[in-house]
Amino acid sequence: MQDRLNIAVFVDYDNIEIGVKSTIRREFDVSLALGALKERGDIVAKFAYANWGRQEGATRQMAENAVQMVQRIPSPRGDKNGADINLALDALEMAFTHAHVNAFAIVSGVLQGLQRPTQVEGD
Repeated sequence: MQDRLNIAVFVDYDNIEIGVKSTIRREFDVSLALGALKERGDIVAKFAYANWGRQEGATRQMAENAVQMVQRIPSPRGDKNGADINLALDALEMAFTHAHVNAFAIVSGVLQGLQRPTQVEGD
């Protein structure tokens, strides 16, 4: 068994920004989340999903932390779960195509029915 994890990080920025602002009345700082994950292992991939045109202040911190920004443009009908779906599909693709990645972290701010954070562990 490996001592350190190789972690892929997926940030649902639109949701985490809303969650942090509404609960602790602060701006989301991606470096804090990344720092906590670095204690668990090596971060080998970092992606953040948002409509970056509306998040001008956040793009700088993403660039400073070498987080790849994935642009999400909502459709005129609304796109409530678009980023969630893209994030999940990208994580699944990475799971099947990057054997060295053995841990995944999803950073999001809307619990939608979850009572507490859960940890999923594989074999």
